[in-house]
Amino acid sequence: MSKPWSRLCVGVALLLVTALAAGLRFYRIDQIPPGLHYDEAFNNLLALRLPQWEPFPPFFFDVEFGRSVLHPYLIALLFQITGPIVLGGRLVSALAGTLTVPLLSFTVWEMFREEAGKRRAAALALTSALSLALLYWHVHLSRIGMEYVMVPALAVPAFGAIWRALRRRRLGDAVAAGLILGLTPYTYPTALFVPLLLALFFGCRAALERGFLKANWRALAIVACVALLAVAPLAHFFLTHPYWLTSRAGQVVRGDLLTGIAKTVGGLFLQGYGDLNQRQNLPGRPALDAIQTALFLLGLGTCAARRRPPHLFLLCWLGVMLLPSALTDYPPHFGRMLGAAPAVAALAGLGTVTFYDLSQAIAARWLPRARRMGSAASALLLSVAFALTGIRTARDYFVAWEQSSDLFIAFDVGLRWIGEQIAALPPEERVYVSPTDRFWKTLEFLLDGDPFRTHNYNGRRCVVYPAVTDTPTTHMIVVLEDPNSLPALQAAFPDGRVVQELYMGDTRYAVAYRTPAGSAARISPARELGADWGQIRLLGYDPPAGPFAPGDTIPLRLYWQSLARMDERYKMFVHLWDAASGEIWGQEDAHPCDNSYYTPWWAVGDVVVNEHRIPINPETPPGEYQLLAGLYREDGPRLPVLGTDSDYVVVTTVQVAAP
Repeated sequence: MSKPWSRLCVGVALLLVTALAAGLRFYRIDQIPPGLHYDEAFNNLLALRLPQWEPFPPFFFDVEFGRSVLHPYLIALLFQITGPIVLGGRLVSALAGTLTVPLLSFTVWEMFREEAGKRRAAALALTSALSLALLYWHVHLSRIGMEYVMVPALAVPAFGAIWRALRRRRLGDAVAAGLILGLTPYTYPTALFVPLLLALFFGCRAALERGFLKANWRALAIVACVALLAVAPLAHFFLTHPYWLTSRAGQVVRGDLLTGIAKTVGGLFLQGYGDLNQRQNLPGRPALDAIQTALFLLGLGTCAARRRPPHLFLLCWLGVMLLPSALTDYPPHFGRMLGAAPAVAALAGLGTVTFYDLSQAIAARWLPRARRMGSAASALLLSVAFALTGIRTARDYFVAWEQSSDLFIAFDVGLRWIGEQIAALPPEERVYVSPTDRFWKTLEFLLDGDPFRTHNYNGRRCVVYPAVTDTPTTHMIVVLEDPNSLPALQAAFPDGRVVQELYMGDTRYAVAYRTPAGSAARISPARELGADWGQIRLLGYDPPAGPFAPGDTIPLRLYWQSLARMDERYKMFVHLWDAASGEIWGQEDAHPCDNSYYTPWWAVGDVVVNEHRIPINPETPPGEYQLLAGLYREDGPRLPVLGTDSDYVVVTTVQVAAP
């Protein structure tokens, strides 16, 4: 076969492998995974807000735990073309995962072309790429809009470029290698293990190969210098803000390294020992199936036997990039160890070629006349093996994993539905959401990054509605978590109705309750009070049933109403007070709705039916006690009750019996 024809065949084969990888990573990505997980929405939000940063940051430091920037930057670039879309992060991840496949082919080719010869290196490159294309572990995490997949997407071409720079010793190759390497730490914190991997490998080569540094120091120095220049903004940030370098690691690093290693290695091969996180894996499924395990172990044995530089590099790559899982909590964590996936695929590719070579050697020795038939049989057997692996990957992901009922919660399916329902409402319509926090990123992104589009409260502890609906008003209620709001609204607004429902299997998950404009709420406290603090009025209360005993908790429902717009955060207090001695024997001090609906968020006219819970001191003597209620500034004095000389109101009395 001529060289041009051979190159064409290899190119076509690689194109087909890449197309297969793209199919597994993009097929039905708008439906699988379902919903929009919190972290996916978080990255989309960072991309949406990126133009507000001046200058663009090397690290997102004003968000929880901090965030690496490359993935959101790429999403922002996509948004410049498409506008904000739910699939932004997933499309970037799927594209990165797909491109890693041909990039691994390039890297393996550069690693083995001098060691194994061009023909064998081409076979190793193709089988490694095919192994990665079909690797369930990599497929699964390439379809989620999170940063994990960016580590191999940058590390793989960085490694290939370094091998090329050492082989050709050209300035352009070394600069390109350094630039890609310097961008790798911007992907995800586990990328910080990449320099450790390179230091280990080149340290071993310097120690084992006489003259290695003398022959290659210039290329390595250029790579290192360019990489340092590329990573300088991030390095400067961490030097001046060391907290952000260690804060997340301090939360996830565990001390039991041997257990972490055992679980991480077991997660590669053993059924039931794979990542149990529903979001990151088919729970318990190992990273490799039986066929991939056999080929991987054969490749691992080949590396141990030959111990040439490419083999040593694969061993270093595998060992170092598994460490982020072994060192941290919940091993095996397939996301943190994804940087090792290309090494696993390359070892499986090496095992594939080794199996073929062994079968050829056996055929040449024992069946010399049937050598061609043996070659064809080996190729057919390997083709069937890869086909079975591909079928299992597709079945496990698109059938077994997709059908899991746990995905509804794991990927915030219900919250995405709520966000999309709200986004479709007229902008002037007032919307209340319970019990989800207004800053939950899935909702926030779907509402164009505006958390104040809705009024959010914790319906487990209160119910919020307008006294009069000046516009159509919709309450989006997660009834699975908040069973209180819907019946309370139906009592307050009998002319409202449920207009949308979402079910999680056979269980009703959420409803949209819509009240027409001009409806007056039926506010019905059992006892009226009318205490006024100027901006807030206490309308009344429902008496708690007693008597109570020391150690009990007194439930008290108070009906509050906003009279004016508030800029300050006021806390509510309810005290169990002994009028005779002046002692307090129980109290609750909190922001409204169990700290979920701060007073600056109240709309004028809002009625807040708040469930207060006052724990009784276990040492409380029996007798009659008063329940006092009032307001105070978050860091300041109590507010006076208008028309009185007091800063509290006596709500009712309760009896505390002897224990």
